[in-house]
Amino acid sequence: MKASLVTLLAIIVTYMISFSTRIAFGMPIDALILVNCAVIPTVISMPVASYVFWQGEKLAEAHEALARAHAELTLRSRVDQMTGTLNRETFLATLEAMRRKRDTGTLLIIDADHFKKINDSYGHLNGDQALLQISSAICRAVRRDDIVGRIGGEEFGAILIAADKDDAIQVAERIRQEVENATLSLSEGATLRLTVSIGGTTSDFSEASLADLMRKADTCLYEAKRQGRNRVILDVARAA
Repeated sequence: MKASLVTLLAIIVTYMISFSTRIAFGMPIDALILVNCAVIPTVISMPVASYVFWQGEKLAEAHEALARAHAELTLRSRVDQMTGTLNRETFLATLEAMRRKRDTGTLLIIDADHFKKINDSYGHLNGDQALLQISSAICRAVRRDDIVGRIGGEEFGAILIAADKDDAIQVAERIRQEVENATLSLSEGATLRLTVSIGGTTSDFSEASLADLMRKADTCLYEAKRQGRNRVILDVARAA
C-alpha cells in the first residue's frame, strides 16, 4: 500500500513536471508523453519503494528484537534465576538507595533451617525445590510494595517499606507461618516440613550504614537460630 501511494505520487509529479516543461518551451503533449509519464515512474518507483519499505519493516523488527533482548538481559542481571526474586547485588543496591534517600522501613533476613541436611539427605534437586517453596511463601506473605531478594544460598532478604516494629513482626510472622505450612513433597509420597528463622532490624535506614543494617539483622537471625529456629527475632542487639 505504501509503495503504491509513493508510485502514484511519483506519476503525478512526473506529469506536472513534464507538462510544465513542455508548455513553457512550447512543445506538444502527445500520447507517447502521456504513456511515458505513467509507465516510467511505475517501473522505477514501485520496486524501489517496495524494497525500501520492506527493508524498513525488517529494520523495525530487528530493533524490536534487540529491545526485547536488552530488556531480558537487564532482567537477568537483576533477578535470581532460580527463585525469580532479586539477586544479592540488586537487593543490596536497592537497600542502599533507600538509605541514601532517607527512606524508612525494616530489613529482614530469612534463612532456611537445616538446609544442609535437606541437601545431604534428599539431594540437591529437592533442595532447589525447597528454596522455591520458601521463596514463594515469602512473596505471598509480604505486602505489595515490599522487596524480596535472594542474598545467599539459602538466605533471603526482605525490605518492608515504611514498616515499624509492629508491622514488621506481623509480616515476619506471616512469612514464618507461610513457610511452615508449605511442605516439600518427596519421592514415595513422603513430605518434608520446612521452616525458616528470621532476624530483622527496624533501625532508621538513614542513620546506619548498609553494613550496619546487615550486621544488626544478622545478629537477630543468629539469635533466632540459637533459640531453636523457626522463630522471629527483631532488634535483639538494641534490646541487649
